[in-house]
Amino acid sequence: TNPLDAELVRYLVNCAPSKILFTSRLMPKALEGLVRHHALTGLTPRDAESLARAAGVKGTASFIQDFAALFGSHALVLRVVCGMVNDYPEHPGFFDDWLADPEAGGKLRLEDIEPRHRNAHILEFAIAGLDAKQRQLLARIAVLSDTASYETICVISPYATLVDLHAALKTLGDRGLVQWDQQANTYDLHPAVRGVAFEQLEHSDRAGTYKALRDHFAAMPPEDYKRATELDHLKNSIEVFRLLIGAGMLKEAASHYFGELANSLMYSVGAYGDVVELLEELLHAAGEEPWKALGARPASYVMGGLGIALSHTGEVEKARALEGQTIALDLAEKDWVNLSIEIRNLSMGRGLATGIRGLELSLELAKKAGNASGEAIAHLSLAHAEASCGRYDEAKRLLEKFR
Repeated sequence: TNPLDAELVRYLVNCAPSKILFTSRLMPKALEGLVRHHALTGLTPRDAESLARAAGVKGTASFIQDFAALFGSHALVLRVVCGMVNDYPEHPGFFDDWLADPEAGGKLRLEDIEPRHRNAHILEFAIAGLDAKQRQLLARIAVLSDTASYETICVISPYATLVDLHAALKTLGDRGLVQWDQQANTYDLHPAVRGVAFEQLEHSDRAGTYKALRDHFAAMPPEDYKRATELDHLKNSIEVFRLLIGAGMLKEAASHYFGELANSLMYSVGAYGDVVELLEELLHAAGEEPWKALGARPASYVMGGLGIALSHTGEVEKARALEGQTIALDLAEKDWVNLSIEIRNLSMGRGLATGIRGLELSLELAKKAGNASGEAIAHLSLAHAEASCGRYDEAKRLLEKFR
């Protein structure tokens, strides 16, 4: 959680006598131990039936309710089921007939599937019921980590004509697999659908899809990193980063991330949780020895940046473990510039006495490496630390050096 957001929600929790209801897919760390957590377990039997009726499904109430109960009455999965029932060729919209048909709903045999796997089983069954190009389109959309504009959909369309593409999008929407925001004209997938659909993308089709999407986003007007105040301002740059990872271009992904994008995410937007997610994704792709896939200095940057983000999100032990690995890598490579940066970052999270010694070491290393900007930042950081100890004359002297 962004520390500022965390502070806000903690204030809201204490706004007695008001009562505030938060809904979230994940439990925010900032609220742990402060609130009563109620996990939603799915629709009630009557609500599940009402959802099916609203989707145009007809049938015996007990059949609909009992079937929905088999997968926890998950609303998304039920909408997908309704889409299959409404497209049932022999008797469109009639649930009882669809369920009784051994080649339709009867083929699901949910009783034979472990409860925790039933949602994915239904989604896989629904996707298997699409034709080849509809599956290909859905799988290509699943490559994206966020909503897709109509223009982006056109870039990855497997269809020769827009008429065919539009028909496929309508089918996917009617089946409950694609969510269309008509006002914004964007398309999105529920995370559960995205995960299942992505696995359907043929390996032979993956490289071309990633390349087409990467080129599409890279050709867009550059985002203004310096004025970014929220994630949406960096949406395209983040998408390019993820597409580079998906395409196996890990060095390019690291190069794309570090610099203005990294600074904007960390210091302008304060999206520490998102930085953790992005850099862990890159390190996972790079394997157990990321320096072999990325190169020593890029790997050091990635691990160092991840350590800083983890410390901001309260994952102190994980951050320290990464800091140790990063320093060891810099020492092995005799990368004094990066070692100076890592020690400075590490020192700023320690007690004043330890922190000052660390900053002095960082300054010595920056001088040794001839890193003028690192030397200036070390002087400024030392001045701040000395002032915090009440040694204002020493702080003033260091500020003069910084200037």
